[in-house]
Amino acid sequence: MTWLLIGVMGALGTLARYGVSGVVQRRWQTTFPVGTLVVNLTGALGAGLLLGIVTGRSVPDLALVAAGVGFLGGYSTFSTWMVETVLVAESGGRSGVRRAAENLAIPMVAGVVAVWIGFVLGGLV
Repeated sequence: MTWLLIGVMGALGTLARYGVSGVVQRRWQTTFPVGTLVVNLTGALGAGLLLGIVTGRSVPDLALVAAGVGFLGGYSTFSTWMVETVLVAESGGRSGVRRAAENLAIPMVAGVVAVWIGFVLGGLV
């Protein structure tokens, strides 16, 4: 049952990632991978919320695994972030390298902030 639930939730997370990233990227119309940035930041916020909600509470392991490993694991995307960073770096000399560095730094700093905000908000629930 656990494997099936993780698979279903992972598939839903993957579909959500595809949809959110596509909508955001089309809306912003830039070569910078803003769609992946939004997905990873909202995934970090979701992970923080989940952590804040479960801290100090009795939560069924299956629910935690389904939401965290399943949905959020399928939703956020480290590999796409890394591939897009390389593509951005290759896209334009020094400015490409600068933009690639931004694509590494911004999500890391903002991701930690998003997890913290989610943790605080989740603790209020």
